[in-house]
Amino acid sequence: MERDEFTSEQLDNFVEEQISKITEIAKSIPYYQNYLNNDQTLKTLPVLTRESVRKNYEHLLNRQRKSLVRVFTSGSSGSGVPVYYDREAYLLNWAYLMKQRIWAKVDPRELRITFYGARIITPARDKPPFWIKNHLENQYLMSIFHFSEKYAPHYIRFLEKKQGLVLEGFASVLYLVAQYVKELKGRLQFKAIFSTGEPMYPFMRKEVEEAFGAKVYDSYGMTEWAGLIMECEKGGYHVLTDYGRLEILDEENVSVSVNEEGYMTWTGFTNAAMPFIRYKIGDKGIWKREACSCGKPYPLVQPTITRVSDFVITPSGKVLSPRAINQVLKDKVTFKACQFIQNSQSELIVRVVPDKAADYRAELDELKRSLAAIVGDDVIVEEEIADQPIRRGTQGKIPFIISKVNYENLNRERVC
Repeated sequence: MERDEFTSEQLDNFVEEQISKITEIAKSIPYYQNYLNNDQTLKTLPVLTRESVRKNYEHLLNRQRKSLVRVFTSGSSGSGVPVYYDREAYLLNWAYLMKQRIWAKVDPRELRITFYGARIITPARDKPPFWIKNHLENQYLMSIFHFSEKYAPHYIRFLEKKQGLVLEGFASVLYLVAQYVKELKGRLQFKAIFSTGEPMYPFMRKEVEEAFGAKVYDSYGMTEWAGLIMECEKGGYHVLTDYGRLEILDEENVSVSVNEEGYMTWTGFTNAAMPFIRYKIGDKGIWKREACSCGKPYPLVQPTITRVSDFVITPSGKVLSPRAINQVLKDKVTFKACQFIQNSQSELIVRVVPDKAADYRAELDELKRSLAAIVGDDVIVEEEIADQPIRRGTQGKIPFIISKVNYENLNRERVC
């Protein structure tokens, strides 16, 4: 929090110190040794791509760190990547996330309601509660896999009783719940709303803030913990440069000018167990020229292209956001890409671009079983093996879910 009061010069000096530290750490990591032992600096290292990480993750580990914990990120392409943390990284990352709570005048320990992807309730459960109390973190964990037309009233009654608390969740899930709140209750009143994981588009923000009677504080991060962007109380999207250094590069990996779109490329300072250096994650952004009226020293940036996707809608009325579907892919590492295509409410296709060097069959079968448990017995889950992912738009973004369902009879306003 003290760095919120830094001058730009003080913050720049701190960032340079972090660059020096992570460079020294990288000299002991196999992937970086060949570059840094040739007197290259961090700033001149080649760009690290997601595909490079997927193929070389074992060589990116810092073997000097102990008690590593492994997690997975599937990203927007549906291709799994293992990521390792240690205790210090967990503590640092948590502290940074709590900074935004303090910006919003929320005590980090306040009771909160969470709409993330925790698998807390068996898929077969057909009556409330569809949530549990996590006493250690003082939160209610809500199942996003059971939210449907049928069960929405139970969720809304629960939220009505918990007004005044803090809400947090994936953007698309908050948007979906907000529409049911407006339909069933008109408006509820909460203290603050924290959104992450997906773009919070203006039309979504309007709906969420109206339904829950509170301001949305959006953020952009990643499982790799290489970079962090957080929205302040004045609505500015700040790069936390003390968390990770951001470059915005063009197709040739050359830095772009202010107000010019490019690929966000991160060097993380938080996780010494598996540092990501000059990591081009695939999302795009724009440096903003103006300063924020909040007075914080962190520069402004606008993420422009992140995850692009539709919803999955089942015959029983269940509406699954991209982030709900994404949870079944977290530990799948044998796919180059994975997409979900819904041609009708009763059919869902798992479209996989496999890694030919790996045995993907077992993971695909497990994925289909997990997906079938989530969507229910009234949806047939099929598979399709492909050589290339389906791309959308002039930017060639790979959509996670492609829905061909005609929404005209499904309340188009709700699910679009």
